[in-house]
Amino acid sequence: MTELILEMSNQWSIVSSQFFSTLFNLSHLLKISLNIYFDKDSTWYIMNAIINLLDEAPNLHTFHNHNKSVNAEMICSIVPRHVKYLQVNINWINDMKIIVEQLDHLSSITFQFSTYSPNRSKKFVKWLMQRKTSFTFWANSLCLHIWLDTNLTRL
Repeated sequence: MTELILEMSNQWSIVSSQFFSTLFNLSHLLKISLNIYFDKDSTWYIMNAIINLLDEAPNLHTFHNHNKSVNAEMICSIVPRHVKYLQVNINWINDMKIIVEQLDHLSSITFQFSTYSPNRSKKFVKWLMQRKTSFTFWANSLCLHIWLDTNLTRL
């Protein structure tokens, strides 16, 4: 198994992480996609369970989060350093900035927007250019793809 898609609308079971690591050899996992409902009472537990699950996947290089309610801080705390490609649903420029600043090991990021906004990508690209970050991008009104030069030191 090289790709795992997790969709959960109920609380994360106590045995879920143990179940996955027992049933599957997570060291072969290359890509994970998450769409998990975060119950306000169990957010901390779910986040820790996801972190533990991802720690058992050392070859994971692609992380895709479908959940629109996950904020930038949550994404940054979940995504391990060995992940190089991130795809995330996000709508706020400040969240995009947090992700770029904190996850400086990423090679590419795709921000997907749930609402039409022709200026969001332009504003964010302008901010990146002001930081003197080396990057290439492609954008439309619903997404922004950024390829970062990880060989250069970013500010």
